Amino acid sequence: MNNNNSKKSPLVVYYCDASYTGGAEKYLYYLAKFISSERFRTHVIFDQDSSAYKFVSLLSDEGLPFTDLSETENNGKMKYSRLAGLFRKLKPDILHINLPGPFDAGYSLIAPLARIFRVKNIVSTEHLPMTSSFPKSRLLKGLGTRFINRVITVSYDNKMHIIRNHHIAESKIRVVYNGIPDPVNNIDFSPGYSRRNKWGKRFNLVIVGSLEERKGQADAVKLMKRLPDYVNLFIVGDGRAKTELKELCSKLRLEERVNFTGFIEDIFEFLSGMDLMIHPARIDATPYVILEAMAVGIPVVSSGIYGIPELVEDKKNGILTRPGDIDALAEAVMLLLNDRELYMDMSRSARERFLHKFKIENCIKNTVNIYNDLLGSS
Repeated sequence: MNNNNSKKSPLVVYYCDASYTGGAEKYLYYLAKFISSERFRTHVIFDQDSSAYKFVSLLSDEGLPFTDLSETENNGKMKYSRLAGLFRKLKPDILHINLPGPFDAGYSLIAPLARIFRVKNIVSTEHLPMTSSFPKSRLLKGLGTRFINRVITVSYDNKMHIIRNHHIAESKIRVVYNGIPDPVNNIDFSPGYSRRNKWGKRFNLVIVGSLEERKGQADAVKLMKRLPDYVNLFIVGDGRAKTELKELCSKLRLEERVNFTGFIEDIFEFLSGMDLMIHPARIDATPYVILEAMAVGIPVVSSGIYGIPELVEDKKNGILTRPGDIDALAEAVMLLLNDRELYMDMSRSARERFLHKFKIENCIKNTVNIYNDLLGSS
């Protein structure tokens, strides 16, 4: 039952100022949607430009309450004044600050502003704490974090970066893995490739994510020169690197085998027609795209960096490689292409691991426990 209309329920206000819609915004959307089915009301405040329209549409489609600060005059004082007015009006029981990068939300200085307006319980979520910056940025970040009660992060690897790079006390930090809804009722996730084609006639690789250097799409394109002609690559997502990637495809004469799909609304339905996900990222924590592949029983060949080994168990539900090592990437893909029994085992294992650790219910339960602990202590 949705409790958003109950005046007695505690109010959680989420704040985000990322300039695009990525995994961190998907995290915020899932929290706002599913936390409200517990004993909480939710409200999202975001200060994003027009490139985040997908995030806005997600909130609108679900009827989730939100305030868009991006329409405020482009003046720092005006925005902080309006934000202060929202804290006075909403009187949140918990402010939850979403940090796609560690220096977003004004270096976490939203937290002391909220304190001025008597917000007692402040939580943040750190998605990419391995990102470095200038000493001044770290100083401001340290100041803002002093006013935060709990820091959630999405992997144990992240936790070590938060302690080492940002000098946040371990006692403040809680690890909560990302989770997603089980798509079992909407798609065919039965293991086995190819789902749509005869064995050995076509094999579909997919890479999903914003088109930028750190995500590794260029390595995925170069990989195709090492694979048989019946292997096709689908690049899902949009971003500033699209032109460069298309030029690379043209240079390597891969236009017929590499497909640019753009953003796909129903990712589960699309993935159900794929055979293998590749994720040769250079920087990433615990990406949703890997969870989405696991949920539909698709093995993953991924860079074994940061928090990814906490999702993908090497040689069990996928294969981990060194970032930038295209030869190793090709070897892993060919292994699964040539060994159907191994592929099937990994496919089943991927689905089982998702069900055991990464369903949205686990993420929500652990986040609610953090909220309840704060409300109880305050």
